[in-house]
Amino acid sequence: MIYNRYCIPTDNTRLVTAAEEQFFDQIDPNGGMYFSNEFVVEDLQFSVPVILIFTKFESQEANAFNKLQETCSYDKALLQAPHHARTQFDQEHLSRFKDRRYAPVEIVYLKGECSHHLFIDLLKYESHLRYA
Repeated sequence: MIYNRYCIPTDNTRLVTAAEEQFFDQIDPNGGMYFSNEFVVEDLQFSVPVILIFTKFESQEANAFNKLQETCSYDKALLQAPHHARTQFDQEHLSRFKDRRYAPVEIVYLKGECSHHLFIDLLKYESHLRYA
C-alpha cells in the first residue's frame, strides 16, 4: 500500500494555514484535484491515501505539563501531560482536518527525533494488521 504523508509541526501557534485547508479540500486521493466543480487530473489508476502526521508533539506535552504544574505536583503533571496534551489538541484542532472534503485516512502524532525508517516500519506493521 502506498501512502502520502502530510506533516504539520505542532511547535508553533500557526497550525493550520490556507494551504493545509486547500490540500484537504481540493486534492482527491482517488485521483484528480477538485477546483470549481471540475477535475483537473482525470482517470488515475490508483488511490494514494493521505496520512496526516503531527510532528514535534513534545511541545504540546511541555505546554500541558506547565499548565498542569499550576495545580498538580511535578510527578502527577509529568504523568498526566501526554494524555492532557492529546485531549486538548484533538479538541482544538482535529475537527479542522477530519471535517475536510478529503480528510486524512489516518492521523499520527510524533514527538522527538523520529527517523524516516522507523515511521515506514510502523506503517508496514499497521498495514499488515489492517489487511491481513
